[in-house]
Amino acid sequence: MLYSIAQSMKPENVSRVQSLEKELGRYVLAFSSHSLDHSNLSSGELERLQELEKELGVTLVAVDESKSSD
Repeated sequence: MLYSIAQSMKPENVSRVQSLEKELGRYVLAFSSHSLDHSNLSSGELERLQELEKELGVTLVAVDESKSSD
């Protein structure tokens, strides 16, 4: 299971989060969950991924192709 910042919330749900922010006096972040499995990388692959993370200033996560249950 992986999480990312929620990209598509209904306007009414955004309003509810904003109301909670006002009530709490704090920022509130919304995340969505994704059913993905992380990849087991070789040491060389991991090293390359970490190099790119450092260059870009972000966290990267390698995942396996999702298996559809359709």
